[in-house]
Amino acid sequence: MMVMRECVRRHARLPQILVVDNGSEFSSTYFETLLARYECIKKTRPPATPRFGSVCERIFGMATTRFIHNLRGNTQIMRCVRQVTKSVNPKNLAVWNLPGLCQRLAEFAQEVYDTTPHPSLGQSPREAFERALPSRAADCSR
Repeated sequence: MMVMRECVRRHARLPQILVVDNGSEFSSTYFETLLARYECIKKTRPPATPRFGSVCERIFGMATTRFIHNLRGNTQIMRCVRQVTKSVNPKNLAVWNLPGLCQRLAEFAQEVYDTTPHPSLGQSPREAFERALPSRAADCSR
């Protein structure tokens, strides 16, 4: 529901189609009612079909490697325990609380990833998104 609120806050609209997994929260009465009220179409990913969500999985992987692994206190060094000293031990460097992490992740997604040119798009994801939307002036005249 927070993602839906964020869509409305940032874009002043809800998506027409949502792709969800088989989580119980996506078949709740409240979620179904919200989608029905705003005429959103829900598509459910088939279970045990890993390639179906490959775009989302690539985004999660990119966020992990380009953001999470570069945070202070990340645990990547624990793969090579012999390299861990007191000065680089992640337990001593853990500084992130949930609100701070959430804010930084939002900044990364909206200001870094969204504005960096993407090799397969030939433009930034934000430019591709804005290009795909119909102009607001045309929507207002209807």
